[in-house]
Amino acid sequence: MGLAPCLDAPPTIGHNIQRAVDEIASANGVSNKITHLIYSHHHADHAGASSLFDKNVTRIGQEETRRLLLRDDDPARPPNEETFQDRPHARDRERSPSGRAAGPIRRSS
Repeated sequence: MGLAPCLDAPPTIGHNIQRAVDEIASANGVSNKITHLIYSHHHADHAGASSLFDKNVTRIGQEETRRLLLRDDDPARPPNEETFQDRPHARDRERSPSGRAAGPIRRSS
């Protein structure tokens, strides 16, 4: 089973993420292969290290993140292939101060 870190790092410290994954995987006797990345948002200081990972990694993020990454066309920040959208759900307002919950994940073609 691969790991799915939430990527929130600029390129200058991106290698530290892989090094941390390698150390944790080794200590626990599991694979260090990263299969999924989750973008917090599109800014380069948060997603700029994404290109350091395998091209076969599945990138997940909000629909708006994908739109902005496609617009920016930055090879260091490949757009997410799988998207979701934030939308309010009445049933979640009691549990969440913001009243927001993630919608379904969609695969982009």
